[in-house]
Amino acid sequence: MAIVHHNIPAHLNYFLCLEDDIQQLSRWIEFSPDNQNVYSIELARLLMTASAEADIIAKALCLNIDQQFSGRNIHDYQGSLTTLKIV
Repeated sequence: MAIVHHNIPAHLNYFLCLEDDIQQLSRWIEFSPDNQNVYSIELARLLMTASAEADIIAKALCLNIDQQFSGRNIHDYQGSLTTLKIV
C-alpha cells in the first residue's frame, strides 16, 4: 500500500485550519441566535484572519483574470470579479 500525495493549494490548508479553529470555538460558544452578541478576542482573531485570507484569494482571482490588475481593495476586486460570466 502506497502513500498517495496530492497537491493542495496553500490557501485551502489555511481555510481548513480556520474551520478547525471555529469547530474548537463551538465547544465554548454555542452557535445560536441567543449568542449573536457574544464578543471574544478569539472571535475577533478568526474574523480578521478569515477576512485577510479572503482578500488574498480575491486578489489572486483578479490577477488570474487580468495579469495587469492593480486593484488595492475589495471595491477594486469587485469590479474585476463581477465581469466574469459563469457558464
